[in-house]
Amino acid sequence: MMKIYCHAHHKCFKNLCEQCDALKKYADKKLDNCVFGDAKPACSKCQVHCYSPDQRDLILKVMRFAGPKMISKHPILAIRHIFNAFKK
Repeated sequence: MMKIYCHAHHKCFKNLCEQCDALKKYADKKLDNCVFGDAKPACSKCQVHCYSPDQRDLILKVMRFAGPKMISKHPILAIRHIFNAFKK
């Protein structure tokens, strides 16, 4: 999702720009330290909001933009993401 967003908004074709890379690292760190571990629900269904409000707004912006485009760019990942979002 980050690559789709960064490519469209910041015209980065191979790597993420500094801003998107920092957001991705922030999200990865939060996921690695999640109290729910592998049983983590989708963020929208999670009772513990671990992102700071500013970072949460940025990640929501990325997901809203890139989510609908995932089905054509990465169909298997998109289907897996949708399935995981609706578990429990």
